[in-house]
Amino acid sequence: MSPSCAWQRYFQLTQWDEIDQWLAEKPETRNWPGLLKTLSYFDTINLACRIEAEMLMAVGLQDPVCPPATCFVSYNQIKGKKACRVYKTTGHNLGQLHQQYALNWLESRFNFSQKPIHIDGKPKEDQD
Repeated sequence: MSPSCAWQRYFQLTQWDEIDQWLAEKPETRNWPGLLKTLSYFDTINLACRIEAEMLMAVGLQDPVCPPATCFVSYNQIKGKKACRVYKTTGHNLGQLHQQYALNWLESRFNFSQKPIHIDGKPKEDQD
């Protein structure tokens, strides 16, 4: 799927009244093909194939802002190690359950210390 197709699919799945209004203001110079071409330069799929670091993606299947179908277009282009957490009943805000999952995921990969760290890098108990 080309980037412009991802945007085309995006606008089939969600509605932005602002886009319709913007197009209607200058119909002689603004149109869907031109808009989709411009947006293709700002599509995450353009960089997804460059991701080499391990990554976690989360998707709320009820998300009207970032429809899952458009998220998976970029996810499928990532060549590095990746994981996707899907929340069937969640929208754009994944909530505390995912925040905790993401923190645990990061901790398991970076072996974060449980001790609070001060801004200068020393454990807080050593600061007195």
